[in-house]
Amino acid sequence: MKRAAERKIIGKFTREEHSPETVSVFRQWLSGKEVAGSGPDILAEVWNDCGNLPVENGLTENPFGLISGCGETGRKGKKTNGIRRVFAAVALAASICVAVLCGYVAGTFSRPDQVLASANYSKGYFVLPDSSKVWLNNGSRLYLSNRFFGRARKVRLEGEAYFEVSRDEKHPFIVNADKMDVTVLGTRFTVTSYTGKPNSVCLAEGSVKVTGKDVPETVLRPGELMTETCGGWRVENVRTSIFTDWTGDMIKFDSVPLSDIARSLEHWYNVRICLSDKTRLESITLSFTVRYEPLEEILQAIEVISGVHYRMLDSEFIELF
Repeated sequence: MKRAAERKIIGKFTREEHSPETVSVFRQWLSGKEVAGSGPDILAEVWNDCGNLPVENGLTENPFGLISGCGETGRKGKKTNGIRRVFAAVALAASICVAVLCGYVAGTFSRPDQVLASANYSKGYFVLPDSSKVWLNNGSRLYLSNRFFGRARKVRLEGEAYFEVSRDEKHPFIVNADKMDVTVLGTRFTVTSYTGKPNSVCLAEGSVKVTGKDVPETVLRPGELMTETCGGWRVENVRTSIFTDWTGDMIKFDSVPLSDIARSLEHWYNVRICLSDKTRLESITLSFTVRYEPLEEILQAIEVISGVHYRMLDSEFIELF
């Protein structure tokens, strides 16, 4: 098979989603004799064609992992250059592999841990080796163990992530996040675990079990949020879109209480918003759309429309009053 044809096949594969069966056939072809010699070079070309930073020190020990570099990424808050900014910020080199196929091809990861990362004011979308999907909010990292294909699929999170986990009853998916472990079989949920901020889990679909030291073992149902508080942990019913809208390209509010809007903006801009009079803010409903505007512009618009004032206590803490 000619190199141009091989490159066309690989390039097409990176731009589409495929069934597990198709992925299996593709990885067998990719590691076969047909492309074994030219495969790494072709992958590097596809990677660079996507507008990504070149890999300075050669490909990873398992170059097939680079294929996911053409996955979708978004932006919010400040101006960013998509995946180019994401990987520039984390100094992508041969030791950091954004993995889709590497776990399948090699049977295990080539290094003790693989890191998926998003820079500040950026967010990233990745497909894990088991075909599960993860969106990382800005300033977040996800560590994959070299034992990902053991009895359990274990990852460790720093920051905030939204997961769509592929169901596998024999291999539970476990997210370790600071004080807690979140165990699932197949479901959609978010985990928030930024340093210095309360940990939380919000379940959109399926079922998850939250455990950990000083964490009461809790099984969440869809629409429930478990949050760390000063006195322990609290479970409440919430509008799950508050915790998942940040994965898209915009948030559209349609007659939404200002108290819920504030919580959505916390995840969109990675800030804390204190409500000095929550009851009053719950009674005020607004309709508007947020895309990539600076947070202060949004706060100024809210102030004009609703009469609610804001105060920037620092770059990550705002008060509404």
